[in-house]
Amino acid sequence: MLISSTTLNGAVGNDSNNNITMSVGNTVIANVNSTGMYFEAGKKAIYTGGILQVVQSANSTTTTVSSASWVDTGYVGTITPTSTSSKILVIVNTMPRHQSAGMNPNYRLSRGGAAFSGAVSDFYHPTGGGVSGCVTITWLDSPATTSPVTYGLQWMTAGAGGSVIFNADYNNNNYGVTYITMMEIAG
Repeated sequence: MLISSTTLNGAVGNDSNNNITMSVGNTVIANVNSTGMYFEAGKKAIYTGGILQVVQSANSTTTTVSSASWVDTGYVGTITPTSTSSKILVIVNTMPRHQSAGMNPNYRLSRGGAAFSGAVSDFYHPTGGGVSGCVTITWLDSPATTSPVTYGLQWMTAGAGGSVIFNADYNNNNYGVTYITMMEIAG
């Protein structure tokens, strides 16, 4: 036996099959055997604040959007939380190009197609079109599910009419990439 039967504030023991059981008091926390370590139901391997997984969606498709009301841009990412107590840190990075002067573009996140985050206003350019820039949205969400969760980017203009081209440079070349990064954080 390589592990002693007692440790500080707990016990470690093994059975005739060389399965090791770790417990605190009378509560079994985890079991270890030749195939790995298994935590008992309801016990956490990583404590609150630990990153459980990172998923990133990258889309380089150039998309033109024109709307005075909120619309989906088509850029989405999906993550499946491992626990209902997890939080999801969502980070969106995109490169929009304004086509018209006087636009006041706004962006927000959606979860499952429904908006849930506050709007982020983009840069305002009073004269001339063809202005490119970068927009980043960061949001900490608590979806309370272990089913797949889809996050998307929505857009509208609150100013003069016009359109925004995503992932395009000044000459409308396919230049950028829209990233949606999702990090599951243990709750």
